Amino acid sequence: MEDRFAFCDVLKRFVDESGYGTGQLAGWTGIPKATLANWVQGRVSKPRNVEDLLKVAAALHLDEAQASHLLCAADYPSVEKLRGGRRGERYQELLARWTASGKRRVPFQAIADLPTFVGREAALRALEEALLRPQHADIYVLHGMGGVGKTTLAAHLAYRLRAHFRDGILWASLSSADTMSILLSFARALGRDVSKHTDVATRSSVVRDILADQRTLIVLDGARSSESVRALLPPSGPSAVLVTTRRQDLGASWGAQRFRIGPFGSGGIESLELFARILGRERVQEEEGQFAELSDLLGHLPLAIAVASCRLAYESNWATGDFLDRLQRECSRLDELTSADRSVRLSFNLSFEALCTEQRRFFAALGTQGGEDFSVQAAAHAADLPLQESADLLRKLFSLSLVQEGRTHRYRLHPLLRDYARERIEEEGVFERAITYYVDFAVAHEGDLYALDLEIGNVVKALEMAHERQMFPELLRGVNALYPCLATGGLYTMAPLHVRRAVEAARKLEDADGLVRALRNQGQIARICGDYEDASEWLRERLELVGELNDQGVGDRCRSAR
Repeated sequence: MEDRFAFCDVLKRFVDESGYGTGQLAGWTGIPKATLANWVQGRVSKPRNVEDLLKVAAALHLDEAQASHLLCAADYPSVEKLRGGRRGERYQELLARWTASGKRRVPFQAIADLPTFVGREAALRALEEALLRPQHADIYVLHGMGGVGKTTLAAHLAYRLRAHFRDGILWASLSSADTMSILLSFARALGRDVSKHTDVATRSSVVRDILADQRTLIVLDGARSSESVRALLPPSGPSAVLVTTRRQDLGASWGAQRFRIGPFGSGGIESLELFARILGRERVQEEEGQFAELSDLLGHLPLAIAVASCRLAYESNWATGDFLDRLQRECSRLDELTSADRSVRLSFNLSFEALCTEQRRFFAALGTQGGEDFSVQAAAHAADLPLQESADLLRKLFSLSLVQEGRTHRYRLHPLLRDYARERIEEEGVFERAITYYVDFAVAHEGDLYALDLEIGNVVKALEMAHERQMFPELLRGVNALYPCLATGGLYTMAPLHVRRAVEAARKLEDADGLVRALRNQGQIARICGDYEDASEWLRERLELVGELNDQGVGDRCRSAR
């Protein structure tokens, strides 16, 4: 029985030392993940063919002695015997990794380059110029929010620049492998065994010595801490290091050359191109308007566009318009952005779970903001925190790429991150505080079109939330205060809905003064929109109400509303 499990024990040891998972090995070798799992778990004592085993040995970067050990454990001939055997020619390509002298091919550990890669031309030019320098004193950092395609861009660069790094491309996924395993993998890829060095400091020192004169590109993908980066850095010299991270505050990257990677441009060219790569250019051209609207709803986030494209392409009976309708439902938008193992929500989870309890509570409160950007004061009011504490928390969220800088002294939230933040609101009173803040702001700045224009998106969102929560006094006050901005600021297409809701709120509250103003606004906006008959009816009702109030002796109170 022990002999039967000798193969799985040997394979499991090599897999564990590499830091790779069966999913990664499956992607590199073409062998099904389930088959690899059966080998590692001892359900299979001998793979059906030696070719698959050679592919695994190559993917694990085993040297000839290690590869032979794995082959012999599975009751196959060693590399040397396979090379000299009658069927040696059959395995020539696979055996080319190992020669009689034990030399190996130049390592190339990059993940697959996506065939649907689009855009990023300016970033590619700048990165190529930096990475192709003969010497590198600093590292290069790609930073940005989850889902913008940092890893995809790094992989694309690795393929484009492969020929320029004579000693290979080394790749480490920092979120799925520990430092010791990565150092072992790097050394093996370069033909050295550092397994006898059992502490990080010593193994890191030996690997740095190996890399000292090598011209390699080292990609450290998904860095979450400085500790995960520092031990993997080579000496300053011909090797270049490219780090991808969501964090802007990595101590290991101080002084680095940074490249901020954001969503595709709001013009939509790159977003439409990605849709076309997956769905076909003809379909996207025929329905360009709908795909442009989809792009805007998704905030031009590459991951979201890729997921939406795959659902439209590979799920049956999806009309673009139907999917667009589903995405317009804010409460379930993130539910629609999941396909197979890709999910926008799961991508955001990685950032959210790294926050402490206080940071999570504050970030969730930002889901109440609905405009282009928001002020520190608004965030503080919604979260019920002091101004200075809120400012510090916003700076922290900025360093984690969860918020971005907005207009002067303001911050903004990606629309899908805003949906995600709203999902995370658990505390009572958050929505009510945000609504009150923006309604009070509108009342305090009534007639100040400049101030209202700065907050118009947030105030309108607050009015929508007030309607949803039947906060009728706030709804009525807010709409009546905002009306001049709605009527004169080019927003009159949305004004009829809000003034109608204000009239309904005034009737439910039996607020005569508020109803007089709301009816006036409703009549005026109907006239602006060309609905003259309705305008006359509402203005007539208003005059009748004013007359009734005059008869009751309260006319002075209403004259200002005439």
